[in-house]
Amino acid sequence: MDIQQQLAIKESRLGASEREAILSNYFATLNRQKKSFLGYQTNQQVEFSPVLLPFLSLNLLNLGDGFEEGSYRINAKQFERAVLEYYAQLCGFSGPHTQRRYWGYLTAMGSTEGNIYALWNARDFLCGHPVEGYADATVVRHPPVLICSVATHYSVYKASQLVGVNLFHDIGPALGECPINQGNWHQPLGVDERDAVNIDDLYALVEFFMTAGYPVILVLNHGATFSGGSDAIYEILNRLKPLLGRNTPQQRRYWIHVDGALAANFSPYLRSASEPFSVTDEPYEFRHPEVMSLCTSPYKWLGAPWACGVYLMQERYKVGSAARPVYIGSRDSTVSGSRQGVFALYLWERLTSLGKVGLQQLTRFNDTLADYTQSRIESLFHHLDPTGKHLIVMPRPQYSNIVRFTAPDAAVIRKFSLAQNDVMIHGKLQRMCHVVVLSHVTQEAIDALLDSLSHSRAFSLSAQPKNPLTDLSSIRSFYGELPDSHSSKEESFI
Repeated sequence: MDIQQQLAIKESRLGASEREAILSNYFATLNRQKKSFLGYQTNQQVEFSPVLLPFLSLNLLNLGDGFEEGSYRINAKQFERAVLEYYAQLCGFSGPHTQRRYWGYLTAMGSTEGNIYALWNARDFLCGHPVEGYADATVVRHPPVLICSVATHYSVYKASQLVGVNLFHDIGPALGECPINQGNWHQPLGVDERDAVNIDDLYALVEFFMTAGYPVILVLNHGATFSGGSDAIYEILNRLKPLLGRNTPQQRRYWIHVDGALAANFSPYLRSASEPFSVTDEPYEFRHPEVMSLCTSPYKWLGAPWACGVYLMQERYKVGSAARPVYIGSRDSTVSGSRQGVFALYLWERLTSLGKVGLQQLTRFNDTLADYTQSRIESLFHHLDPTGKHLIVMPRPQYSNIVRFTAPDAAVIRKFSLAQNDVMIHGKLQRMCHVVVLSHVTQEAIDALLDSLSHSRAFSLSAQPKNPLTDLSSIRSFYGELPDSHSSKEESFI
């Protein structure tokens, strides 16, 4: 009997011993896979404290706005606010370095929900809707335009469709010649080999649309999904500041959102051994005072038995929550409406049990193992292919815990659960894989991968898979002919 037949839910009940056998076998399979799970940004070292187990007997819901208790009293909103305050300090939305007030919530999904909320609020703000604590409704001439790089997570494009925000290549052709990519609107905003956006091209696009009277939504990356690469956010926003001007109650000009899905959780602990909450002025600092919203996914970093995320924004830009149902006794101010309160309890327990010292140690351990992985794969590839024409190891971006390399055959990909992507290198689209170093990853697992990569048939060309979502023909149909995007390349606004 195959597994699907075993799992079929039938009219008659399945005996307790049969259920236990099926679940035990399934867990054993996953536990074996966990030891070689190297290719995705999810920490499989889940430490669920026994002290939390009693809460699983409750339907613990954080219903509606986390800053209002509401009438659903079996909740964990106090814990949600404590976790938000930690992330607000870590991500520059709270603390002695800023006078801003923040609003946010723990999302029911990961950073996808944070990106949806950011674009939703940005759209309404830039379309002139009334804003809590800021301004009444105002009239705007043009809808906003979304500008983001080719390294942006796919959830941003999904969010743009959901909330009805057009990308720059949708609006641009009717306004004139594209200021980048030799005038071709159908090519993406390029990045360098570390997935950092081309700043000159970004500036040219922002200038083009603002000159035409269009407000811009700018999405910047802090830890791109496949590379872990980051945009030079501090440098970018300082350069754009004179161009963007000021948002006023009558004139809504811009929205700046940072997708910090993984890196925002730990990069501050790499930048400052003594004070991770301090904000610097180095180019890749993501905690710039002009950032209006940010999302991150703590479940990826800390390990959790479910997806959950953090969304933060400047409170004064929050579009008014028209829905205040009597039924829940608070604003319905989130995408999901309700979130499991156990998310907040779990994150609070993990963060308080680790403390700053534990989080620092966790970060340093993973960074050291990522260095080891990068160095060993580079050495192996140099031995296997001294010319470097066929086997490539991409540069590791600053603060990234990800190592990218030429994709091996399907058997190796399956064994180590390696994620794949097609990357433009020297004018040619090439299939790459990556290793993401998180707490569950051991040096033994990395050495096992190296052993598999060293076998003679590990890079058999005939075995390389094709992904219909990212193969050359699909990408060209969306973007046209692609350039070699990897060849070179706070108050004051108010």
